[in-house]
Amino acid sequence: MNTVRLSIRQRFTLVIVLCVLLPLLGFCVWLMNGWRTEQIQDRTAALEEQSEQVWNQASRTVELCSLFSRTFLSNGHMSEYLTALHNGETLSNQALYEFAVREVASMERMVVSNPYLYCARVYSTQYSIQEIIPIFFGRERLEEIGWEGAMPTDGSCWLLNYTDKMFSANVSGLMALLTPITTDDGELLGLLEVSVPMESAFPALFRSEEPACLVTSDGQVYGLSPEESLPARLKEVPTVERNFTVWETELDGQPVLASAVSVPALDGIYYTVSPLADLHSQFLRGQLLLTLLVIAGVFVIWLLAWVLVGRMLKQLYHVLDGVRAFSQGETEVEIPVESRDEIGEFSSQINLLLGSIRDLIQRQIQSQVLIKNTQIRALQNQINAHFIHNVLESIKMMAQIEEKYEIAQAITDLSKLLRYTMNWKRPVVRLEEELQYIRHYLALVNLRYDGQVTLDAQVPQTLLDQAVPKVSLQPIVENAVVHGPPLREDRTIFLTVREENGVTITIRGDTCLSEEDRSRMLRSINGTLEGGSTSGNGIGLHNIQERIQSTFGAEYGLQVGDGVTVTLPRREAEGGERL
Repeated sequence: MNTVRLSIRQRFTLVIVLCVLLPLLGFCVWLMNGWRTEQIQDRTAALEEQSEQVWNQASRTVELCSLFSRTFLSNGHMSEYLTALHNGETLSNQALYEFAVREVASMERMVVSNPYLYCARVYSTQYSIQEIIPIFFGRERLEEIGWEGAMPTDGSCWLLNYTDKMFSANVSGLMALLTPITTDDGELLGLLEVSVPMESAFPALFRSEEPACLVTSDGQVYGLSPEESLPARLKEVPTVERNFTVWETELDGQPVLASAVSVPALDGIYYTVSPLADLHSQFLRGQLLLTLLVIAGVFVIWLLAWVLVGRMLKQLYHVLDGVRAFSQGETEVEIPVESRDEIGEFSSQINLLLGSIRDLIQRQIQSQVLIKNTQIRALQNQINAHFIHNVLESIKMMAQIEEKYEIAQAITDLSKLLRYTMNWKRPVVRLEEELQYIRHYLALVNLRYDGQVTLDAQVPQTLLDQAVPKVSLQPIVENAVVHGPPLREDRTIFLTVREENGVTITIRGDTCLSEEDRSRMLRSINGTLEGGSTSGNGIGLHNIQERIQSTFGAEYGLQVGDGVTVTLPRREAEGGERL
């Protein structure tokens, strides 16, 4: 399975965008939910205010009808007139005239003076009475308008949303409080009707564009058909605990705010709803707009983050390019340092590291060149090695025949010395072999001069197998011989070997080195001495220093004090012959 690998620039940019995007999305969700909640709260408050107005209006209408009913019923003359009609008494024209002028006219003025009332009528239980329009009517009028069966006998009742058919008026949308008029014995004398337009109590039933209805306890629905009744279509209908209740629900699957207003006097509940579909559309449009703004903002943030991260990581990419170039062989590459922050410091340290690697590579190349040159010289020497060895053996035999034993011994020393120097199959030899080589060299030196040079070697037996670079001690001894006192006097070369923190080999003459000698030898070791970096055999102190460090490490090499000290790690040489 292939995984997507992102660069460090892409990762940093992605982290920055996510750190900004996640809080931004949370803020947007909080903002939109807060806006929707605020809008719903505002509409809820408006619907609650409307519901309270409906409840107040309905209560005032009911109270108005009840007040007029009580006023009419408290009129004793009206009761006496109805009682006389009920008992079959015949009233004179004068009595009728006085009743009409005084009582009926007063009642009519009360009705006319109140703009909320539609009418107030009194129906007698008797037929064919002298009607006093528009207040008093006979029983046949109840039959004409279809109220014969609706006459209450045990208390007031309400008639809702009926049509006034008297005198062919056909006025619809009325509600009336019907109150029976009885004697003290409970005998029915007539019926009192106090009616008002139903619109005055429930304006939304007739004028509102939003659906509304009044549902009574017996299941009657006013304002809508029974099939369109709001309680049946609402997802949930709570109990009205106080005068009214407003809640959020669904009507036929659409979100709405619903209101229920309790009207105990009418034994019903008035329902109305306020659609939230427009609010939902506004919410979706707001979400779309906010989403577009978030996308645009994220793009801008991504662009800024990409540019800024690129600038921040520019120095790091310089380092990466430099390291890649160095790994491909461009050893002289130099990483530009353009900042002073941690990455700039990192670049500086990388430059130092690359410089150290270059130095190591250079030293390794020089060491390889040195080894190759040595091998070439050894090869050149080996060409005539057998010839020279045979010649020297012949001369030695001639000296022995002529009893020239000193000459024979000198030739033997020279032969072993040449044989040792010409054989470079092992660049590292045992310390014992190197000491023997030094003794052969001193034996030959003593032939040239009057004075004798003696080697005082103090070497523990356990260190005779110590590994040393071949021909590394003899040039130091030669340096002590050549730059010491005149050779016409006897002299001693001290060679001391100790094992402490590795192995130290100290070589010094019988006189202390002068400051000039020390300075010269230090410059010779460092390779800064012109024309004096090599000894007579072509192998100088600088050469020895490089061979030791390339073989054992940079922490080992030559030191100058009273003499020259060679520091080596404790390591046994492989192969070689014990002498």
